[in-house]
Amino acid sequence: MKLFGNGITDTGRVKQVNQDSLFYAVSDDGKSGIFAVADGVGGLEFGEVASSGATEHIEKWWQSFNTSDFAADSEKIADSLSELVFAVNSDIYAFNEANQTKSATTLSLLLLYGNSYCIVHVGDSRIYACVREEKKIYQLTKDHSRDIVVERDGRKMIRSALTDGIGYKQSIKCDLSFGQLNSSVSGFLICSDGVYKKQNEKRIEDILFADETNACSNLILGAKQVGENDNITAAYVSIDYML
Repeated sequence: MKLFGNGITDTGRVKQVNQDSLFYAVSDDGKSGIFAVADGVGGLEFGEVASSGATEHIEKWWQSFNTSDFAADSEKIADSLSELVFAVNSDIYAFNEANQTKSATTLSLLLLYGNSYCIVHVGDSRIYACVREEKKIYQLTKDHSRDIVVERDGRKMIRSALTDGIGYKQSIKCDLSFGQLNSSVSGFLICSDGVYKKQNEKRIEDILFADETNACSNLILGAKQVGENDNITAAYVSIDYML
């Protein structure tokens, strides 16, 4: 088995600051990898500080990661990643307290090692499993959000609002799950909400499977073409089980 990964983060059509942050890496032997997307919460100050702080922590964690240290010990990985999320949350919360401000970020992290994967998730960025034979994607994360009604210029609109994120509170809860890789799963897509808000799953599938090599750039272009004004980030990892 060998992993092939890439990723792009884009400020988008309108915004001047990119509050999304991305980190991904694959080991030299291609047997393990990490992919993380953090989306600084819009409407709050310093969203870019929160998201970049999250990915910087993850990069440092990855630099010390050694598959042999964890082997098949999912409990050890769970403890280590939980400590990582707690450290990210503590840093952002301390920054908010020191600067009397508010900032927060989503975080969707995928760790691939051996024949297993682990997902850490807070917020409404997403991780999808991709099945090339079916040309389908399957959402593996649950959005921590709810629909709210807002009024603008006399018109009522439905918007999505986060119900959880990193940095809001001194304590943090995150979704953590494990799975086993099998040959039906050809890859994973990790993305911020800029990818999927105005593109339904059918459009994402059509774009992704038409050209997997350039999937990230094409998904970002596709979002812009249908009027997405938010920051847009996508990372994609394909799996070759024959290598």
